[in-house]
Amino acid sequence: MRSPKGQARERNRTSPHPNPWESCNLSFVGLRDYEQNAKLEKSIFIKTRSVAKITLEVPDELTDQLAQIGDRLPELLALSLQQPPLPARIYQYILGFVASLPTPEQILAFRPTPEMQTRLQTLLVRSKAGEITPSEQRELDEYERIEHLIVMLKAGSLPHVTRTA
Repeated sequence: MRSPKGQARERNRTSPHPNPWESCNLSFVGLRDYEQNAKLEKSIFIKTRSVAKITLEVPDELTDQLAQIGDRLPELLALSLQQPPLPARIYQYILGFVASLPTPEQILAFRPTPEMQTRLQTLLVRSKAGEITPSEQRELDEYERIEHLIVMLKAGSLPHVTRTA
């Protein structure tokens, strides 16, 4: 006779509905029987799968494109709602500098624009005063990530400059 877990596996193989837990690597250590396991699975599934149903009216020319997207629509909507923490001109300034293939000396001399310095000072003051908004905190975090990358870039250039000096 099969165990309850074995019976469940057999049902999942023959069921027309795919098991949403099949690809999960969850283990339920310490549970004594299969019924407790099933109750836990259901409660986790209910808590993690809450979704809202939205009805959209779109022009006919978008209907075909949306049909091609299929199940990826929620993912693409989420991506389209994400805004970069900094204005595009900040990234363009930094990437333009890096793409110009600067010399080690130019890398060491690289500085943020006066506009970037002013904005960073404002964010730091607001943060220290406890008045920073979540959006401003994301912006400050992004400036810190960029600063870290620039510091690493400069550290990598330093040995080249000291050897030639």
